[in-house]
Amino acid sequence: MTLKMKKSIISLGIAALLLIVGGSLHSCGFVDFDHSENGQLDGYWHLVSVDSLHNGAVTDLSQQRFFWGVQGTLLQFYSPDIQGTRRFVSQFTHQDNRLTVSEVRYDQREKGDPVVENISEIAPFGLNSITEVFQIDNLSGRSMTLSNNTLRLRFKKM
Repeated sequence: MTLKMKKSIISLGIAALLLIVGGSLHSCGFVDFDHSENGQLDGYWHLVSVDSLHNGAVTDLSQQRFFWGVQGTLLQFYSPDIQGTRRFVSQFTHQDNRLTVSEVRYDQREKGDPVVENISEIAPFGLNSITEVFQIDNLSGRSMTLSNNTLRLRFKKM
């Protein structure tokens, strides 16, 4: 057996051991890998339309790429279709059929994730301020509809 084969076998053994130990710790409750209580909200959402509740206008975004990513307590907004800053992050709370998005920031770790000051930069994601409160009208494993006083946002889960 060559040295390379021995190293491969040892690497596979260590990986298997880590999986077994990690699984055991998780099943005993020592490690919680899935700690989110977001339920069906977690995941990657494609913003497919925005309805104006004031004038009834509907903007079809299904062919554009505006995404919300939900994981843990973080919400990320991303679009490869935007010039300039394409990623934003925020904290959020999900309770009582409400989604509160707070302190939208530029996703710029090297600059300390500064707070968004120009609201027009986040408007394509259905946000009109750095803090928004949405009513959750619909939330399933495939779709989500959020509304506030001015807009209704419709999403499709990716």
